[in-house]
Amino acid sequence: MDQTFFGRFKYKIYATILLALIVGFVAICVGGYKGTFTPTTPLYIHADRSGLQMYPGNRVLLRGVDVGTVGAVAMAADGNGVDITLKMKPEMVSKVPANATVSLDQLTAFGAKTVTLTVPDGAAQPGVQPGTTLAAGRVTVEVNSVFDQLTRVLNDAQPAKVNAVLGGLAETLHGRGEKIGRTVGTMNDYLVKFNRDLPTLREDFRKGAQVADLYAGVTPDLMRLFANGTVTADTIVDQRDNLDEALHQVTRVSGIGEDFLTENGDDIIDVAGNLRPTTSLLRRYSPMFPCFLQGLAVSNKQLITSQGNTVPGLVGVTTFVPGTNPYRYPDDLPNMNANSGPACHGLPNWDGVDTPPGLDRNFSHGNQKDNRGDNTPRIGDPPAVAQLFGGSAVTPRDGAAEKKAAEQKQREMQQNGGGR
Repeated sequence: MDQTFFGRFKYKIYATILLALIVGFVAICVGGYKGTFTPTTPLYIHADRSGLQMYPGNRVLLRGVDVGTVGAVAMAADGNGVDITLKMKPEMVSKVPANATVSLDQLTAFGAKTVTLTVPDGAAQPGVQPGTTLAAGRVTVEVNSVFDQLTRVLNDAQPAKVNAVLGGLAETLHGRGEKIGRTVGTMNDYLVKFNRDLPTLREDFRKGAQVADLYAGVTPDLMRLFANGTVTADTIVDQRDNLDEALHQVTRVSGIGEDFLTENGDDIIDVAGNLRPTTSLLRRYSPMFPCFLQGLAVSNKQLITSQGNTVPGLVGVTTFVPGTNPYRYPDDLPNMNANSGPACHGLPNWDGVDTPPGLDRNFSHGNQKDNRGDNTPRIGDPPAVAQLFGGSAVTPRDGAAEKKAAEQKQREMQQNGGGR
């Protein structure tokens, strides 16, 4: 029998080594399962809260792919919020853009929370740097929070009273299903029509907003108007006796006017009808009234300038002009051919020397240009002897021929519609 130290304890040594190998193997397996020997890159998340189901080892997802795990969850140093450490796969850190959004989601009702990294729409920014802190935007409400809120609601709602209300509601609805169905159908019809009218309603709301803006802009003016209206109302109240007397007098005057119009209404209508041609003529020539009045004003200024403003009166120059032919019937009967329309003829700036071209017309002979408008001496037709002593002084009169010629002239004018 081996009495050496090794001989006496070798089996114990073998057992210890075997036990150490087993423990080391188990430790290696556990460490491998937990990723102890897997290299990671840290990222940090700051959230207002993490919930009860956020534990180390929870998954970190990017586009539905595992890119790391939760390393640690701890209260923030300032006590405001939670700091979450993420153990990211080194090759996945560059895949997370700097503008990624973070949400703490609970994928199942009673499962652990998952850190979800979401890439926003549009151009993604470059990848985050190791050690970057991201802010969590949304935290899913957990079942325990829902139960807690439900418990508070039930405590406030008092289930006994809720049961009584529901019982009364059930009793009320009992046997009325058909009526309720018709009511629901009618409501559905209203909603369908309402949906068809939604575009019009939106347009009305838009225009209503514009009207409201308009009223908002004029509100100060309206308030001032109301304030002034208050002063006017007070004045009316103070003067109500005088106003009553004025209304009484107006009533009397209206009665007198009614009697007057009743008695003279037809005559007034006839007068108005007779004035229509005159008013029509005045209306046609109304454009020349301003220049005529302005011409009078200019003439008055010229008269004051030349004669002074001391003695009122009219100053003129008298001269002799060549005589015109004597009146002959029926050649010189009145003939209204003037139809040139309204015209100022140079007023108010007419110099008073030259005759305006529009007025140098012989209206008695077809509105033709009057070539006799000059002042050159000429022998009258008939001569002055005939004008003084009659036509027989120059040529013996033939009474029968003159009468026959006059009758022929009269017949021609009647045939042409121009005789009177």
